[in-house]
Parts: sequence; C-alpha cells; structure tokens
Amino acid sequence: MLYLDNAGATFYSVSNIVRIFFTYLFNNYGNPHSHNLISKKTNYIIEQTRELLLKKLFNTDDYYVIFTYNASNSIKMIGETFPFEDNSTLYYTLSNHNSVLGLRYYAKKYKMINDDLILPDIINNVNHLLVFPAECNFSGSLFNLNLINEIKQKNNNIYILLDASKYCSTFKLDLNLYKPDFVSLSIYKIFGYPTGLGLLLVKKDSSHILNKKYYGGGTYDFNLPILNKYHLIDSFIKQYEDGTLPYLSIIALNINLKNFNYQENKIKSLVKYCYNKLKELKHLNGTSLVKFYLKDINDHGSIITFNLLDEKGDYYDYTDVQELANSDNIYLRIGQFCNPGATLKYLNLTETQMIENFKKGHSCSNNKFIIDSNPTGAIRISFSKRNTFRDVDKFIKFIRKNFINDQINIKINNDKPYIKDIFIYPIKSCLGIRIKKEWPIDNFGLKYDRMFCIIDDNNKVISLKKHIGLSYIQPIIKDDMLIIKDNKSKKSIDFKINENIPEIINEWLSNILKINCKLSVDNSKNFSNTSQYLLINHQSILDLNYKIYSKYFIFNMFPMFIKYFLIKSFPIIKYDRFRPNIVIDGIEPYLEDDINKIYFNGNILVKDTLCKRCYTTTIDIKNNKVDRYLEPMKTLLKYRKFGNNINFGLLLNLELNLNGFFNYRFFNLVI
Repeated sequence: MLYLDNAGATFYSVSNIVRIFFTYLFNNYGNPHSHNLISKKTNYIIEQTRELLLKKLFNTDDYYVIFTYNASNSIKMIGETFPFEDNSTLYYTLSNHNSVLGLRYYAKKYKMINDDLILPDIINNVNHLLVFPAECNFSGSLFNLNLINEIKQKNNNIYILLDASKYCSTFKLDLNLYKPDFVSLSIYKIFGYPTGLGLLLVKKDSSHILNKKYYGGGTYDFNLPILNKYHLIDSFIKQYEDGTLPYLSIIALNINLKNFNYQENKIKSLVKYCYNKLKELKHLNGTSLVKFYLKDINDHGSIITFNLLDEKGDYYDYTDVQELANSDNIYLRIGQFCNPGATLKYLNLTETQMIENFKKGHSCSNNKFIIDSNPTGAIRISFSKRNTFRDVDKFIKFIRKNFINDQINIKINNDKPYIKDIFIYPIKSCLGIRIKKEWPIDNFGLKYDRMFCIIDDNNKVISLKKHIGLSYIQPIIKDDMLIIKDNKSKKSIDFKINENIPEIINEWLSNILKINCKLSVDNSKNFSNTSQYLLINHQSILDLNYKIYSKYFIFNMFPMFIKYFLIKSFPIIKYDRFRPNIVIDGIEPYLEDDINKIYFNGNILVKDTLCKRCYTTTIDIKNNKVDRYLEPMKTLLKYRKFGNNINFGLLLNLELNLNGFFNYRFFNLVI
C-alpha cells in the first residue's frame, strides 16, 4: 500500500499504538475532575502533555495550551470569544480552509485580502482579527511567517490567528520566533492517532482580549442554581475547557510526544524529488503530462497538487485518476480540499463560475471534474516522514504506466484500407458469427444482425451486462434456419426464421438461463443499438493490447518484434469484447475516429458517432466471467475518455446500397 494523503490525516505509528495499548492495559485512569489518587495521576499526565507540546512542537512557554476537539473547534472558539465591535474587521486571506470562512458569521465586518498579507489602512481604536494558514492545504505553499511580527509591530490592535493544521504536520512551529496571538491545529494531522483532539494555543499576553460567555462543567469554583452567583476557577486554561477532557486521548498524545521528532529535511527532499520526477514526464509529442499548482517548490510544504493532461492538452478526469490509483493500492486525494479561495486562485476560476458549477451538479460530495472545459479541482499528494524515495518511484511508475500514451509504432504495409473481418449477432448479446466470404445487406444493416433478442417476463430485453449466461448461447444461420447452440451443454435447437417462434425455443432458453424468458423477433428494424454498423480498427486493437501488455515488466524487456508477435498472436483483448460488425485494417491506430464516409463496392456508409463503451466489455466471453483486472476498460479509461464517455470504435449507417453485399476487399474512405 502507498499512502499519499498525509495532509488529510497522517498514518499513526504502530509502535506507539502498541505502547498506548499496554499503557491502558496496565494502568487505570479516572475523570480529572475527581479528587482521588487515580484522577490526580491523570491530571499530572495532562499537565505534562501541555508542557511537552510547548517544548517539542512550539519551542516556547509563552502560550496557554487549550485542548479542543479539532482545529475547526479551536477556530470556532476564537470566533465565539473574540470581541468583534461595530468597526472591527475580520481579515482573512484568499487561501483559507472553510473552517476559517465560518468566522464571518461572528464578525460584523469582514474583508478578504490576498495571500501576500498586505493589509489595507485600518481603524486603530478597535480590535481586528487577521486569520491565515501557515501552509496552504490546497497547494502546499508556505506563508511568510516573518510578517506576523511585522504586522503586530505596525498595528497594536490587530490580533492574529494562525491556522497551523497543515504546517505542524510537517514543520516545527517555533513560537519563540513567530508570535501569533492564537494558533489552531488538529492532533491527528501530526500523529494520526488519537482523533477527536485539537489544540488552541493562546499567547499569554493576548489572553485578556478573549471574552468567553459560556462556562460548563469543571470551569467553576462556586455556582448557584437559582441566583446567578458563581465564581470561576482561577485558571485561564480550565475556564476554556468545558466539561471532562478526552483524557485517554491526551494520554495517548503524551506517549506520541515522548517518541516524536520532526524530519523536515527528509520531507522537503521527498517533495522536491517527486516534483522533479513529475516535471520530467512528457508525452511522445513532447507535451507535459503534469500541470502543477504551486508558487515555488523551494519554499514549500509537504504537498504537491496538480492535474494531468493528455497529449492534446486536455485534462484527465481526476476522479478517474483516483479510481486507477485505488485499484493499484495507492491512496491520494482529489477535489478542492475545503479551500474554495485557493481553488479560485490556482484554477483561475471566478466565483460566478463556481456558482454555475454548483448549479450544474458539482459539490464536495459530487465531484464533476470538467465543466465548460475547465477543471473544478485537482489531485493532491502529500508526504510524511514515513514515506520514502521508493514510494515516490512507485507513484511515478503508476503515473507513467497509466497516463503516458505510449502508442505502438507499426508499419502499415497495405496501400489501402481493407475489411479484415465481418461479424453478425443474430441474437442480441449472444455470441457472434464470423462471416467467411460475403454477406447480404439491406436497409437495416447486415442481414439477420440483431434481428432477435431474449426478453424477460416484463418484456425487457436481457443484456449481457444483466445476464452473463447469454455468452453460452451461439446462434448459427444456415439456409434461413436459426440454429441455437448451447456451448455449455453442447445442445442445439433450430427453426425456420420466417416461421413463428416455437414454444420449445422459449422453454429451452429458460432452462439455459435459469429464468423465465423468450425469444423475440423484429423483422423491420432489428435490435441494434443506435446505428446499423459498428466498426473496429484492427490496429487500434493491437495498440490496446500493447498498452495492457506494457504493464508487465517482463514484456518491456523484449525487443519490438517479439512484442508485436505477442500482441498479434496472443492478444489479451480480442474483438469479441467489442462486438463489432466490421473490422478494418490498413490504417493507423485510432484513425477511424476521423472517418466520415466509407465507399465500399458501390455502397456508402456514413459516420454516426464514436461508440461509447461500458463495463460490458470487461466480460470475458470465452471464460464466462468478468475480467479480474476490469480490462479493457481500465486501460481505455486512461487514454480514450472524451468528456464523460469512453470511446472505442465507430458507429455507421448505410447511406447508399447499390451492391447489396459485404465482402472482404479494399475500400476508400473520407476523413
């Protein structure tokens, strides 16, 4: 497994989990609000944990450590207690997490500023709050923390809340050097375990500005139920920690801290190494595969955010990238990462566009990658000290394997394209028949092609996608007779096509498929899908097999003539996965996409549309099961996706019928 979502939550240390387990097993801990020996021991560890946090993570003793549920809860606590006046302004940077944007509901005035932290002229006789992240959780770009002290020196009435959630997962925040008034973060971002525990650091010199209104259990020395008479406990920290703390989680944190050290240089090296490797990735035409969203890799955190582009410069769908990564046991994150401001900034979107995207169905829970040719989000990978350079190499290999379009270079020997194979499928979704010489055509397509189908009790057509048993049934046409053969039991039954379908046929099919069903016929328009003919290019099939074979290390060691022999003689994916009527050869792979007309033996076929593929193609008809690797869809997904469709093959209709037959010969085409 390769885990690259450390910005979401880092993986916990197994050794620490073992220590925590045995600590819980051999020790008893009680409610810290009690006054027995167990609770005293618990309180001692809680206070020791506060000291360890300040020492190991922040290099200071000038701050109060308040335990919260998470970073969002810490930010909310500042919103609830900061004294926003009529002329007070909440300033926040463009790149900020949604949790920061929630502060606008507490402020009477608010203003977004750019990420350079240049403030407008402010009113000096009231208090203002400035909020920004130490590291952008969208891009990984670091903010200039030196500006904290500069801003404070120029403006005595500005208080600064630093969102350090992402930053502290990678870097030690030296609060002896940078001195914001408040700091919020989540513990799981740093240690992975425990969850449900956050921190709010309050600078001791700034604590007087906060005005808490609600006080819960453990915050009082004295309180009366009828008269509003009370006395708060003489501890700033305990006044801000309502109710019983999650003391077992704090004890787990204590154990984590005792065995913790940052490895900033290692993570920086990993990020630069990965960035340079991604930057080197090019398509065969020289275009870049990766579009990055960052400012300066030399002043950067543990995140790399990007999108992938094909050789034409069109975006790969990030949801497809995630699905492919999941199938390779690689875990990353996609979307906007709860940071709409950074999304605007790095994707060059406007708020109007984001509103329209939402109306068109894009949301945090429903990712629609491309809307009006623009991406709505990105791909994010993030590293921790547990990652290695080997992890980076594995990820680069995954990207190269799946998104570099390495097309096979085969010399086409024929001067003209020709028809290589012709197939008909008398019964929709059942096995096809390869035509050996020639076959009649009429105004509805190849004669008998998809003339029949099998329907259920509700008169719904049974497709191969719904019933894989259809792949056992082999129709045969002979002298206007339809012979139906069961490949599984080697039995067959026949009847004259121009006669009514005998009931014995329906009984036989119901027995084969083990459901009540019957054969249905339509002599006028048949049961084809949207067009009369489906065309496949043999060279495209070869190239598809080449791409699938290329996933295997040993295949890539062979010289080209052996590779070509393998994909031609032992293809992983054959024609039957695509159920074509016409297989052509003699043109370059995928040139069929551009065909508009085919002139053949006095007949004219005209392009309808490219054929949209679904997961029916993953049914291995020979073995009557779904392909374990979901081929060919898994590979087609990487390079044949256009919008929301995966296209492979060309659908055609008959425009002119002069000859009345299809056979194997050369033809002319118009592109």
